[in-house]
Amino acid sequence: MMTDFTLLERVAVNRKDMLQKEDPVCCVEYGVDTDGHRAVVTVGRNDEIKSYEFVESPLSWHMFSWEEYRKCLEGGCSVGVVIPNRDPLFPARVRDKVGEIMSELPEDKRENVTGYIFTYDSDGEIKLLNKIK
Repeated sequence: MMTDFTLLERVAVNRKDMLQKEDPVCCVEYGVDTDGHRAVVTVGRNDEIKSYEFVESPLSWHMFSWEEYRKCLEGGCSVGVVIPNRDPLFPARVRDKVGEIMSELPEDKRENVTGYIFTYDSDGEIKLLNKIK
């Protein structure tokens, strides 16, 4: 199933104002496709994954810790990110933590990871960084 990036971007835009009121330094958003279920993941200032929202059911939220994220990947779910190396908007601690988790995954699990990532710039505009096919 192809990820509808336009839909993901719309969902993220709709949530942006609420998230920035709660945490002005927010946000890193992950657009992901988990076994055909489109979702948006939000990472807050403390680098914890704050929310996991399925696009098909916008009221369905799930809180993810790093350990839950690791277990999800180890279990074969296809939640993943592309980490930009030189983006000042991307928190280095998040990049390092995702890199650490990815490097510990078995190779067959690593190959299944799909998704894309974007951040907000200082004006709150979405800056699309990369997609994973």
